[in-house]
Amino acid sequence: MDAAQWQLDLEDVTIKESAERGGIVFKHTNYEVNTRSFSAMVVRRYNDFFWISSYLVKRYPYRMHPNIPPKGFPGLTRFANAILRIPFLRRDALVIQFFSNTDEFSRVVKVGNLDMDAEEFDPKEEAAGVPESEIQQTYQAFDEFYGQVTRDEEKYRTQITALEKISRYKQAIGDELNAYSDTLHVPNMPSEGSQRSTKFHVLSRAKRSLRSNLNELSMSFSDASLLDKSQGEVMKTMSAEYLRRLYDV
Repeated sequence: MDAAQWQLDLEDVTIKESAERGGIVFKHTNYEVNTRSFSAMVVRRYNDFFWISSYLVKRYPYRMHPNIPPKGFPGLTRFANAILRIPFLRRDALVIQFFSNTDEFSRVVKVGNLDMDAEEFDPKEEAAGVPESEIQQTYQAFDEFYGQVTRDEEKYRTQITALEKISRYKQAIGDELNAYSDTLHVPNMPSEGSQRSTKFHVLSRAKRSLRSNLNELSMSFSDASLLDKSQGEVMKTMSAEYLRRLYDV
C-alpha cells in the first residue's frame, strides 16, 4: 500500500551515459544499464537497444511492445523499464541476456544460439472462453477509433496548412515593412563623393522635424517588420512540431 515504494519497484532499470565513449575511429555513446532485479550492470549502446526492440517485434508479432525513442532523444530508461514490466518479455532468454550479460551484446547474439523464431499464434486458443460477440465488438471499437483518428488528422492537416500560409504572409508583410523602413530612413549625411568636404548641408527647422518624424516612422516599420517575421517563424515552427506529434499519434 506504500505508493512511493510501489513506484520505486516499477523503476527496475536505471540508465546513464558512460564517461567513456566506445569505438576506435567512429566514436559512439555507451550507456551504463543497472538492473536491480538481475543485480547487474552492463554497458550497451543505442544500436543494442534498437536491435532488442526489432527482435521483440519479430519474435512476438501478435503482441504489443513499448516504443523505442529515436536516437539522441531521452526515453531509453522508460523503454527498458517498460520491457521488464511485461511478463512475457521479461521471461525472454535474450532479454535476460541483454540486461545481465556483461559481454558486448553483439557477441552475446552471435554465440548465444537463442531461439529467434516468431511466436506461433492460434486465434482460437487465445480466444478460448471469450464470446464471439465481444471479440467483434473489440474489432469494431478499434475501427471506430481509427476512423476518428483519421478524421482528426485530416482536420488538423487543414488547420496546419492554413497556419503555414498565414506564416508565409506574415513573413512577406515583414519584408515589405522592412523595405518601407529602409526607404524612409535616410540619414543626413554627405554623399560618398563629398566625404572630404567639411561643409554639411543644413536643413531648415521644418525639414529637420520632418526628417525626425520619418525616422521615427521608419523605426516603427522596422519594429513591425521584426514582429511579423518573428510571429511567422514561430507559427511555422509550431505547425511543424504539431504535425510531427500528430504523425506519432
